[in-house]
Amino acid sequence: MRGAVRLPALRLLLGLSARPTRKPAGEARTSLRLMRITLTKWRDGVSYTAVMHELDAKTRCARQKIAPGRRSFLFTASATLLTPVLAFARDCDVCALTTEGDDDELVQPASPSPAAFMQIALELRERAVRRGEPAVGAVLALDNVVLAVGAPHVNAHYDPTAHAEMEAIRTACRRHATLDLTGAVLYATTRPCRMCEAAAFYARVSRIVHGEAMIDAGAPRALD
Repeated sequence: MRGAVRLPALRLLLGLSARPTRKPAGEARTSLRLMRITLTKWRDGVSYTAVMHELDAKTRCARQKIAPGRRSFLFTASATLLTPVLAFARDCDVCALTTEGDDDELVQPASPSPAAFMQIALELRERAVRRGEPAVGAVLALDNVVLAVGAPHVNAHYDPTAHAEMEAIRTACRRHATLDLTGAVLYATTRPCRMCEAAAFYARVSRIVHGEAMIDAGAPRALD
């Protein structure tokens, strides 16, 4: 009996009517559609803040159309549950989404040149140091266009292979759906280790340029 007395009050706190009612089918379909659109835009690179603002705006608009004068618990719950999911996705390297600190965000220099590409690598190195990672940055460029950038995530991902050069190569291959980076030049702030140079060799990177002195190391070589 006590539970029966408290149930209407609990339902009112949740924004529902005192009498249990079935949610309109249109409301559920609209909520799922909004979540699907939101996840698609997040996957395609739209910023987290922009996606959540758009979801909130569309939620309010749909709520007014479907149930004027009544709070829609389903939409509120959808937005609430989606927030931690998207926040977790930012650090999910398995999903190939934006990595921690947006270190794989493409930045095309206003005046493309080897010096401009190396400058991007140097900036990535500075950011890596601030995060407690090894002081290395890398950029992959092809025909004066940045294909991918990389900063180390060795400590953040507990991955001893997550060097800056490896991250740049992985990102470029995933982003362009290819294993052949013929013609690309790898710009690194230091001489790549044997592992990274071998990875560049197998990805068919054409040349490696390293250091602020822009030393041309030529074509990468595989491990002997």
